Amino acid sequence: MSRWFSISFFSLFLLGISPILVQANASEIDGFNQRMKSFETKVAQRVNERPSLINAYNNLEQALNQEMNRAFDLVMSKISPERRAAMVEAQQQWAEHRATEYIWIDSTHGPVVEQSDEHVKVLQLRNLMMNARVLQLYSYLDTLPSVPTDGIIDSVVPKTDVAVADDNDLKIATIRGFSLGEGACFLDLIDEKRKPFTEVASAAFCQRERELLDKRVSLTYRLGVVPSAACAVESVTCVENNMLILVSNAQVIRPKR
Repeated sequence: MSRWFSISFFSLFLLGISPILVQANASEIDGFNQRMKSFETKVAQRVNERPSLINAYNNLEQALNQEMNRAFDLVMSKISPERRAAMVEAQQQWAEHRATEYIWIDSTHGPVVEQSDEHVKVLQLRNLMMNARVLQLYSYLDTLPSVPTDGIIDSVVPKTDVAVADDNDLKIATIRGFSLGEGACFLDLIDEKRKPFTEVASAAFCQRERELLDKRVSLTYRLGVVPSAACAVESVTCVENNMLILVSNAQVIRPKR
């Protein structure tokens, strides 16, 4: 592995953006770095065990996705209602750019053979890109002007993910399909009685298709905002300002032995 890729990518990236981070919300950036430290340590510990190393990078990418969604929600809670749609659109455009960049990375290093050096480099580059976006979103928190918020907006960013109390919302289900729509990810599910349902998540959630497709999962929800086009879907009911209950996470339920 080359010397460039042997350096901690968090350290490398932070060196490159230190002028920006001076203006960032220190507590959020510090908290993010602390949460990522255990993943970075696992990557370093598995550098000579290729299958375990790739698994560690995949876990890191999933953690970065969760951090990105958290940072996005925090930004959404701080901006005025009339500016939220533009932020959603910007995040969707970034997700589309990321998908294009991933294709370019794969083709440039390809053909990528499973567990090869190229496979590791591709995962490192992906995580660098994700890390950059998370830090960018957290840095907005200290530069955006404060706006008055009400109870609804406060609930956009819950302290922790919790299951929604409404009994009509899915808790346990099997995910049968993922569809990326206008700024949202639509999930086709069946409940424990084999009844089909559709749920909505952020656009980034569709990246977990390989991990979650055809898996029995436990779902958690949050209040969030989606583009108006997503609200036009027949199975989706949005309230004022395109707010609705979104799937925030899905934990695979392992069979009991």
